[in-house]
Amino acid sequence: MEKTFKERAKERTQKALDWLHFFRKKVVTSITYLSFRLYATEVTWDEVNGEMFKDALKYEVLTLSSSDNLDVLLVEARNSLKDAEARRSGITDKCKTLLTLSSVFMALAGFLLPKSLANSTWVALPFFLSALAFLNVIMLLVVFFGVRTIMTVHINQKEAALPPHELKKQLINSNFQCQRELDNRTDYLVEVYKVARFFFLSAFTLLVVTVGVNSLLTSPDAQAKAIAKELRADTNFVKSLRGEKGDAGPKGDPGVAGPKGDAGQKGDPGRPGPKGDTGPKGDRGDPGPKGDKGAP
Repeated sequence: MEKTFKERAKERTQKALDWLHFFRKKVVTSITYLSFRLYATEVTWDEVNGEMFKDALKYEVLTLSSSDNLDVLLVEARNSLKDAEARRSGITDKCKTLLTLSSVFMALAGFLLPKSLANSTWVALPFFLSALAFLNVIMLLVVFFGVRTIMTVHINQKEAALPPHELKKQLINSNFQCQRELDNRTDYLVEVYKVARFFFLSAFTLLVVTVGVNSLLTSPDAQAKAIAKELRADTNFVKSLRGEKGDAGPKGDPGVAGPKGDAGQKGDPGRPGPKGDTGPKGDRGDPGPKGDKGAP
């Protein structure tokens, strides 16, 4: 039977979501694995992908047929499970605190970067690396808080019909098994927390050192001058301070004439101008008086 358009669209959408989940899982697993290796933790890809160490202890079912202390064992099994849950709760609280601090310091890294030195490589690079490390901390803690199935104590209908001593045996093994599974998972998450704490401390140290060195090498006056120069060069900032240009006001009355100023110094003679054209020929003049006769 041929599938409808709606069914085909649903299948394609599901395949796209499956590929997206697969890609996201591989990226997160790769980042976690590289972080473990940078922390010098001996871990394999399969352990990171399965989120549990390969040497995790497996639970062996207790044979309680000849035991006469079922009540004591049941109390101890329940206490062991409570201790495992308390251990998980403690490490979870630490991760929540670390996640909050990492988010705050990642945001502060951008504000602490001096704007006048943003183009300076030796200042911008440490700030970038510290922000990258804080982001890695957040990624690791997201892995910590990932949702997965866990084992819990549960009584089904078949077990509910068991005799009291048989039910106690079942509950003892169930509590101990849940405690072992919880501890194995917590052991892996403790290592995730250690790696995340290492990157947090590294980023925080790099951030403090960069800010401290920059404060020692750069005087406050130089920073103020650099910032003032940058602000003056920002035309939008200058326009915002000046505000919009208002309408022209009415023309005012002419002011009183000021006193006449002193005569200035005589200037140097100018260069002679070009020779003019030859003028028209004038009229012939009258003859002059006759001169005296010369000596013989």
